[in-house]
Amino acid sequence: MIEDGEVLWKTLDGQLDGLVADISAIENEGAGKYSIAILTFIRFDDNGREYAVEPNEPENILKVRIKNEVSETLTALFTTTY
Repeated sequence: MIEDGEVLWKTLDGQLDGLVADISAIENEGAGKYSIAILTFIRFDDNGREYAVEPNEPENILKVRIKNEVSETLTALFTTTY
């Protein structure tokens, strides 16, 4: 675990595909008071703008956003390296 003062980074071994499957399964089973608002792979350009990953690009950053019953959200980015 790495903490830089504002962000807490945790490391996980393995590929992100398994995490996508786990999150999708939770959504299908119902996540209580939360729902999955975003579950997609993204990339950033050199200026820091966020884009959806194109079909031939690596899926290195997974963006997950959950939403509660009053529409408050929490977003997490999961990354992997090859």
